[in-house]
Amino acid sequence: MTRRLLRGVPNYAQVRYSRIYSGTDLVFYGNGGALEHDFVLQPKPILSHRFQLDGAESVTLDENAI
Repeated sequence: MTRRLLRGVPNYAQVRYSRIYSGTDLVFYGNGGALEHDFVLQPKPILSHRFQLDGAESVTLDENAI
């Protein structure tokens, strides 16, 4: 396999998808070569959908998140 150097390709620390549900954003970011994601919930969102995580190894709430 030949590797080629790509120049001029944008590199982002994270990508945020706003309002995937009412009051819920989704953030993707790299962590040690792995792609990770967080669901960011706004204070007191109006939840009209049920939120379910299947196969999650762990789920945490970060009170210090923006």
